[in-house]
Amino acid sequence: MKNKYIWLILLLCLQLFAVRAVSYDEQVSSEQGLEAVSKIPHSFGDWKGTDYPLDPRVYDILETRSIIHRSYENSKGQKVFLSIVYYAETKVDFHAPEACLGGQGIKTEKTPDTIFIDKLKSKLSVSRLIQKSDNGSEDLVYYFFKAGPFMGRSYLKLRMNLILNKFSKRPKSGSLIRVSTTIPNTMEEKQSEKILQEFVNDINPSIRKYL
Repeated sequence: MKNKYIWLILLLCLQLFAVRAVSYDEQVSSEQGLEAVSKIPHSFGDWKGTDYPLDPRVYDILETRSIIHRSYENSKGQKVFLSIVYYAETKVDFHAPEACLGGQGIKTEKTPDTIFIDKLKSKLSVSRLIQKSDNGSEDLVYYFFKAGPFMGRSYLKLRMNLILNKFSKRPKSGSLIRVSTTIPNTMEEKQSEKILQEFVNDINPSIRKYL
């Protein structure tokens, strides 16, 4: 009987530890999240950014106010739109961009792709979308996730890292990073790829440092 009580106490302690490890402090997370995204620079390399307002309902849907919705332009007139959804302490599932776009009636074609990160001499796996609007225009979109040291397109690896981070000293944050640029015509798709790849290379140090 004594051993039974000991095991019961140990089980309750384990449950308490698990609850504390995955608990979510909404107030602290909100403050930390806003501070983190504010460090992503408006100007870096040859790029200068301009923020655009979001519908207030978007913050409720995504359950965070730590969002970047920003257009960048370089001296060549090339434009890239950056969207970052950041959670200082993750408690929700990430909304895949193609699911959100599909809900708006925008057609997408999703394929895997990679971006070579020059300074790190490594490859970043991304999801590639061709976003088609009713007016005939097309955008090239790359998106990927970040959780602690993990960066890549795999949603499964994202969730695994988020769980592991809860039980370690790693940051508990998680991010969805999306970049896009217009494809003027089908003959210039390679040029649009090059623009996004150069942009991701330029902003990569800030993403790794602050998110």
